[in-house]
Amino acid sequence: MIQTLRDIAITLSMKNDAEKEITDKAILILGASVSGKSSIIAQWLGKNPPNGKRAPGIEYSWSRKTNKICHIWEMLETISPKVISTILKPERQFKPVLFLIVFDLSRPNSITLDAQQIFNNVSGFSPENIIIIGSKYDIFQNLESEMKKNVCKFLRGIALLRSAHLIFYSHEIPALVKRFGELLNSIIWSSGNSRAALSKDYHTPLYITPSSDSWSDLGINACSLEQLCNAYNRQF
Repeated sequence: MIQTLRDIAITLSMKNDAEKEITDKAILILGASVSGKSSIIAQWLGKNPPNGKRAPGIEYSWSRKTNKICHIWEMLETISPKVISTILKPERQFKPVLFLIVFDLSRPNSITLDAQQIFNNVSGFSPENIIIIGSKYDIFQNLESEMKKNVCKFLRGIALLRSAHLIFYSHEIPALVKRFGELLNSIIWSSGNSRAALSKDYHTPLYITPSSDSWSDLGINACSLEQLCNAYNRQF
């Protein structure tokens, strides 16, 4: 059967639509209002960090690389699961979907509350990748040693529960900005693998991949989020 120009145009249009669907990426970044979410995204996008003003409940930005688009939604830890469902509705077919979960390392007393709010709201979703980010490492590194040990142990447990990457970050430390950028680019743009050395030592900025840690390495039995939170809170 001979195809008309119209038939060919329709076929090409459908092919382009299909290619667009599978090349659109999605990042959802969640965390408390002062956790540093906006700075993390701004630096990855090559923009200046924000001026410290609080972001609204949800904020949208995007990045483009050749024919690929990455959609980025920044939201508070209290965001409704219904909002997330609307963003990730099946017909959008984002690939991959990446959750960035940000914890403010300078506020160790609020870390369990933030974890419970965030993971209660995202428990019904299964993104291909999760990166847990400990922000403001420049402040955290000066905290008392036992406090740092407890925070690191808690976040490693969270990462194990969700089969997530765990990485510490500070927009004040270029090496940490670079390390995070390499990890994010490798997941979103498939642009090589991050070459950063892994680190589980709480005296250093953590960098742990999903397959590189275990409950036995952590020194505790596998447990739930509630159990992790209770054990952490008992330290205070």
